[in-house]
Amino acid sequence: MRLTGYRKGDDPSSLKSEEKWMKDPRFVGLSLVDDLIYMFFRERNAQENPDIDPWISRIGRVCKNDQGGSRQRLLTKWTTFLKARLLCNNPVDNVHFNRIEDAFIYKFPHDSEARVYGVFSSNWKGTAVCVYSMKEISDLFGCSVFKDFKGSIPTDPRPGTCVNNTKVLPDQVLAVVEDYPEMESWIHPIGRNPLVINYQNRFKKIVVDSVVGPSGNVSRVLYVATGDGKVQKVLETDHSIFVIAELMLLKEPASILSMSLDSNRVSAKKFLYVTSAKELVRFPLVQCEKYDGTCGGCVQARDPYCGWDSQIKKCVPVTPDSKNVFQDLEKGDSCPQAKAESWFPPQGADWFSSWLEIPPNWPVLPLPLEERLPVYLSCPKQSYHAEYSWRFNGHKQLPCSKNDDNCLLFLSGLSESDVGSYECISNERGVEDRHAVYLIQDNGGSSIYLSRVALSSVPMAVICLIWQCF
Repeated sequence: MRLTGYRKGDDPSSLKSEEKWMKDPRFVGLSLVDDLIYMFFRERNAQENPDIDPWISRIGRVCKNDQGGSRQRLLTKWTTFLKARLLCNNPVDNVHFNRIEDAFIYKFPHDSEARVYGVFSSNWKGTAVCVYSMKEISDLFGCSVFKDFKGSIPTDPRPGTCVNNTKVLPDQVLAVVEDYPEMESWIHPIGRNPLVINYQNRFKKIVVDSVVGPSGNVSRVLYVATGDGKVQKVLETDHSIFVIAELMLLKEPASILSMSLDSNRVSAKKFLYVTSAKELVRFPLVQCEKYDGTCGGCVQARDPYCGWDSQIKKCVPVTPDSKNVFQDLEKGDSCPQAKAESWFPPQGADWFSSWLEIPPNWPVLPLPLEERLPVYLSCPKQSYHAEYSWRFNGHKQLPCSKNDDNCLLFLSGLSESDVGSYECISNERGVEDRHAVYLIQDNGGSSIYLSRVALSSVPMAVICLIWQCF
């Protein structure tokens, strides 16, 4: 996005930037904060060195009520424009992320700390999310010296300060803005390190939501779009970063062009809007029902929108007024009662006949043996961090044949040797859960029966004949 100026309201006149203020700028976002307009862009590096990145990331600002300067100077130009360099680098690997791709200003009433979240890429490898304090940014614009300016900085007002009428600003103030709008000091991220680094899927877009938990603590949730059209849902607490899930929101894989939040609602009504060249998707931020119905599954997810209600024994949306709701966002430790709520069957040779019952009206798929039909057994993944596999007849471990959003088990051609039980198992930090169970039964004739056993705690899985699924 290119930007050379702006027009205020119905005023037919427009203000423009001086060409020398920005060198071939690429704008990635604009945000209004109080009486200031913040702009995020990258511009060409004045140092033309093949060994350094040709781009520099910037944050600029201009007063909302800027009316232009005097007849002698900056008459149709911004009179309050200032800019500073945004630094985002990983000191450990000595990787500099110099190209800003997107920015989001985080400012919620219940969180006193306003922040800037920026997505940056490197010329050589990887992308990163860096976070900056809005207070530090404001202090830098208000206190830093002006780069290459050698004189005495005017103080009545300081260059870049918002005033009622910019047309009467003193000439010495306008002269500094005209010739020296860049701050000498650089803006470093909080903690002097990136919040998140990704050397595989490149980050492209970011928005950030805020969640107030039952104890009044504030958590931040980052939604970061990757180059392959997925969205990572990331929990940020005061002490840790945790990827809750990786979401595929588009029907067709494509580059995500924009993301926006509708979060000025009660928690259960928040939405994320995602657009591509062909699609617009509205995604509810609160989906506590998707967790597996146990306290352990709900708490291990570390989803700040959700908590385990010990009275009704369900994973429910949280509010600041929630009672009897358990969360552990720092560690995701299972609830003390998780083992008692486990729905694993009792041990024994005949446990399938006594514990796993196929309801009378449950769909059963008869398959002729002589055709040796290929089949996929499907198991939707519920945790980004768990390891998924299949267990055959209670003991033999089978890996996922396809392992993306679903753990799929491919049976190339059903025969008598395939008769038995197939359980989809996840293991996360030593806690094992079952998500789907299928039974293949010999009916004593020329066909076998394929059924999915009813497990009320998990969503219905899908039985796929191979030509029906692909």
